[in-house]
Amino acid sequence: MTRFMGWSRDEAAAPGEGPPGAVGEIRPGFRRFRVPVPARVMVQAEKPVRVAMERRGLDGGSVAASAGPWRTSGDWWRVKEETGRDESWNRDEWDVALSDGGVYRIFRDRTRDRWFVEGIVD
Repeated sequence: MTRFMGWSRDEAAAPGEGPPGAVGEIRPGFRRFRVPVPARVMVQAEKPVRVAMERRGLDGGSVAASAGPWRTSGDWWRVKEETGRDESWNRDEWDVALSDGGVYRIFRDRTRDRWFVEGIVD
């Protein structure tokens, strides 16, 4: 695998190919982690102010800017037949720019009251 480099209209094989609205610059992409990374998040005034990640290579740091929360939930009707395990999800999602220079999507699992990093913007 190689690092994702985005897409540029200049690289298109024919006019009209590529995503709508592309204007020739490389655009950032969102890299979702296969398994969300556990995190420790400090919250003040109901906003994340510091994120520490439990994965090598992800430094974390103070929150320089944030957007959110977006409350999402779903699959409340799903239960795994083999295990009887609840497959629903209920969470608050945030996009945060950290002092380590990274931009991340984090979320709080409202059912378990635990924080995770879902992915990084490249």
